[in-house]
Amino acid sequence: MISAHTGIGSTGLVKLASEHLKAKSLPDMAAGTKIAAFALSEPGAGSDATNLATSAEKKGNCWVMNGTKHFITNGPIADVFTVFALTDKSKGAKGGITAFLVERDFPGLTVGKKDKKKGLRGSY
Repeated sequence: MISAHTGIGSTGLVKLASEHLKAKSLPDMAAGTKIAAFALSEPGAGSDATNLATSAEKKGNCWVMNGTKHFITNGPIADVFTVFALTDKSKGAKGGITAFLVERDFPGLTVGKKDKKKGLRGSY
C-alpha cells in the first residue's frame, strides 16, 4: 500500500503536475490523509500502455473519460487516482496518452470490490 502510494501513485504528480494540482493534493498525500493509486492496467491491455482503450475527450472546460481499469493497487482505498487515457488516437502511445488526476468523488467514477488475494494482505 505505502509503496504504491508514495511511488507510482504520487511520483508523476510531484514531477509533472501543475502547481495548482500539487498544492491541492500533495500536502494531504504526504500527511497520509489522502491515499493515491496508479490506474494504467486494463482488461484488454494489462499494463501495456500502447494498447489503452480508455479515452478522454475535452468538452468545454472539462475532460470526459470513458473506459475501465482493473487490478489497481490501492483502488479500494484511494482518494486520488493517476489515470491514463488515450487523448489523441492518431498519435497512440507516442504522444497521444495523457495522465489525469481523478478524485474519488468525481462524477462517474466507480470503484469495484476489493480482490481476495493470497498472501498480499497489505496490498489493496
